[in-house]
Amino acid sequence: MPINGLAWSPDSHTLAAACNDGSLLFWVGGQSLPSLRTSTPANAVTWSPDGLRLAVAGQDGVVRIIEWATTASLEMRGHEGKVNAVAWSGDGLLIASGGDDASVRLWQPASGQQFASLEEHWDRVSSVAWAGDSQTLASASGDSSVRLWRNNGEMLARLSVPAGSLDSVAWSPSSHQLVAAHESGTLRVWDVARKQVVGWLNGFAERVKSVVWSPNGRQIAAASSYHKWVFVWDVGRQEVVARLTGPTDGITSLAWSPDGQQLAAGAWNGSLCLWQAAAFK
Repeated sequence: MPINGLAWSPDSHTLAAACNDGSLLFWVGGQSLPSLRTSTPANAVTWSPDGLRLAVAGQDGVVRIIEWATTASLEMRGHEGKVNAVAWSGDGLLIASGGDDASVRLWQPASGQQFASLEEHWDRVSSVAWAGDSQTLASASGDSSVRLWRNNGEMLARLSVPAGSLDSVAWSPSSHQLVAAHESGTLRVWDVARKQVVGWLNGFAERVKSVVWSPNGRQIAAASSYHKWVFVWDVGRQEVVARLTGPTDGITSLAWSPDGQQLAAGAWNGSLCLWQAAAFK
C-alpha cells in the first residue's frame, strides 16, 4: 500500500497520509488513528488552515474535500485525467490542484466551484505550492518549467530548467525563494523577485520525488523514490548536513511539521519514518 502524499495539520499535531488503495491514514504522536477511505487511489493530501478539512487529489480526476470530524465530502470535478497535487492556500480561500491534463485548477472550497483553469503548461503538473501570503502559486511540470501564478489566475513568470521533468516544488518561509527538484537529481533554488537561480543543491544521482523547506528557512530536505536516503541541506552553505536512512523501499513523500520539530517520510511499501529535526539543525 504505497503512501503517495503526506501532510501535517496546521497545529503539527496530526500527520495525514494519502495512500494508493484510496485510504487516508492518520497518526498522532506516532500512534495511528482511525482511517478514512475514498473510492479511488489518493495521490496527495492537504489540510485546510483551520485543520477541520482535508483536500485529496484523486486518481479518478476528482478533488475531494473531506470534513475531518464528520467525514462528509464534497467532490470538485474538472481535471481530465488523474490529479497529482493539491494545496490549500493559507488564507483558506482557494485550493490549487495539478493534473496529468497539464492544467492547474483553482477551486473555491466554500462552494466547491472551479474558479480558474490555468493551462500554460504542456505536460503533466506534478506539484503545486502556495506562497506564505496566499497571493502567489507555484506549479512544477514535466515540461521543464515552474510557473508562477497570481491568485486570480494570471501567469506571472516561467522559470525554465534544462530538459527534464520537475517533480516537486516548495517555497521558503519568507516566500523570497523557491526550490524545485529536477529529474537529474539536482535541486535548483530561485530568487523569486529576480527570477534567477541562486543555488544548486547536489547529492542525488537519481530523480528526486519530494522536496520540502524547513519552517525556520535554514534547511531543505529531499528524497528520491529510487532509494531510502533523505538528504538535508543547509541553505546558506549549500551543503548536506544530514543523511537520514528511511524505509527500505523508495521514498515518495516528505512533510516537515509547521512547528519545525519533525520531518516525516512515506514510502512505496507503506512505511513511515519520523525524525526529530533538532538532530540536524
